[in-house]
Amino acid sequence: MHEDDLLLERWWSRAAWRRRRLTRNMSPDSLRLPNEASKLHTLGLCAVCAVLLTVLWVFFPLLLIAVIVPLGIWYPVVLAVAPIVITIVLFVFSTRETRRLRELAGDL
Repeated sequence: MHEDDLLLERWWSRAAWRRRRLTRNMSPDSLRLPNEASKLHTLGLCAVCAVLLTVLWVFFPLLLIAVIVPLGIWYPVVLAVAPIVITIVLFVFSTRETRRLRELAGDL
């Protein structure tokens, strides 16, 4: 064998040995999920994401539509309501997903 092949083979066997050694020493504590953020913190993050998503998904499409069709009062109303609705949707999905992950972690 070539010298590089021998070095690569030795490196792979060392990496495999290290992986086996690490997986044997796993404990239930290493499978624990990190502490989750508070509900208020999650709500704040969802609100920030909702504002940014409103700019991408609502503002620009409405701006393009407003060039062709006059929207009148609907333009500011939709821009005011969209972040609130998106915040609620993101918060509900986030809390449900966190609850589901906690239940799955309890089964381990």
